[in-house]
Amino acid sequence: MPHNLLLTCITVLTLIACSEKAQGQSDVTLPYWPVSLQTQVLKIAKHFDGEFALYVKDITTQHDYTFNASTPMYLASAVKIPVMVAVYGQVAQGEITLEDKVTLTIEDLRDGSGDLKRLPPGTEISIDELLTQMMAVSDNVATDVLLRYLEPQTVDDTLVHLGFLGFGPITTLLDVRRLVFKHLDPRAIQLTPLQVFELYEAPFESRAKKLATLLDIKQNSWTANDLNRAFDIYYRELKNSASMLAVGRLLEKIAKKEIFNDELNEHMLQKMLACKTGEHRLRGLIPDSIKLAHKTGTQIRRMCDVGIMYLQTDKPIVVAMCAKDFLKSSAAEKTIALVGKAVYNVLSPYYEPEKITEPLRL
Repeated sequence: MPHNLLLTCITVLTLIACSEKAQGQSDVTLPYWPVSLQTQVLKIAKHFDGEFALYVKDITTQHDYTFNASTPMYLASAVKIPVMVAVYGQVAQGEITLEDKVTLTIEDLRDGSGDLKRLPPGTEISIDELLTQMMAVSDNVATDVLLRYLEPQTVDDTLVHLGFLGFGPITTLLDVRRLVFKHLDPRAIQLTPLQVFELYEAPFESRAKKLATLLDIKQNSWTANDLNRAFDIYYRELKNSASMLAVGRLLEKIAKKEIFNDELNEHMLQKMLACKTGEHRLRGLIPDSIKLAHKTGTQIRRMCDVGIMYLQTDKPIVVAMCAKDFLKSSAAEKTIALVGKAVYNVLSPYYEPEKITEPLRL
C-alpha cells in the first residue's frame, strides 16, 4: 500500500474512533444532586460556629460529594468501626472466634456510656457481645477489652493490609485520656485506669484540679482552659484520626460487603444497624423508615457521625461527617442533623421520584 494512502487510512480510522468516543461521552449524564447539596451545605456551614468535614457517596452510581473531606479529623468513638473491622479480620484469619470469652478485670474499668463498667471483675463475656456493646451503645469497656485482646497495632496493620490508608495510629481509649492529661503533666501517662475513671467522673471544669490532686501537686493553678489547650495539642497529634475520604472508603466496602466473607460482612452491617447513639445527628431529621448503619463519636469540641444511609434496601449512601471547634454540642448535633436531612433531600428523588421532601429549616 502506498505510504500516502496508508496515512490517509490511519487518519480516517482515528477520526472514526474519536467520533465514537465523543459520542459515548455525550451519553454520560452527570447528576445534579452534588450541586444542590453544595448549596445547602454552604448555608448550613454559614450558620455553624465551628468547622466540619463531609463525604457523601451514592454507591449505586459512584458519584460523590466532598466538603473539606481530605482534612484529618479526630474520630472519637467513630474509631470503633476500624476496631470492629480488625476484630472480624482476626476471625476471618482463624485467629479468634466470636464465641471466645474474655474475663473482665479491675484494670478494664473505663468511663463513658455502656453498662459493662458495672460488671464485677471476673465476669466472662464473648467477643461477639463485646462487639455488640461497642457498636450499639459505644461502650468504652468493650472497646478497650477488645483492644487488649487484639493489641491496638493489630487495628493499624489490618487497615493497611486491607488497603484502607489515611488513618492515624489507633490507641486505646484509656490512652486517649492519658495522652491528653500528659500535656498538663508528663506523669499523667502513668495514671491507672481507676484514676482516669475518677478524673472523668469529675465535671470538666474541675478535672484539671482533680489531676493535680491525684499527682500530689500542692501548688497548682490549672483551669478548664488549660485542659482545653491540652486537648488541642492532643488533636494535632492525629491519633485516632482520619479524613472523611478515608472513612468513606471503608464504609463503602462495608456497604458493598467486599471486605470478608458474606457471613462476616453481614455481621458487621448488623452491628452498625443496631447503633442506638446519636438520635439527634444523622438520624435526627430523616424519616424513621430510612435504615442507618452508623457509628457516632463525641469528645471535647469534637463530634462525628459516620455511616451508611439506605434510601432503599439496595441503594446505600455513604455519609461521613465530623465537626470540630464548636462552642455547644447541641449546635454540632443540629448541624450534623441538617446535613443528614440535606443528603436525604437531594438524593431521595433519584430513587423515589414521587416522594416530596420537606425543605431545610436552619
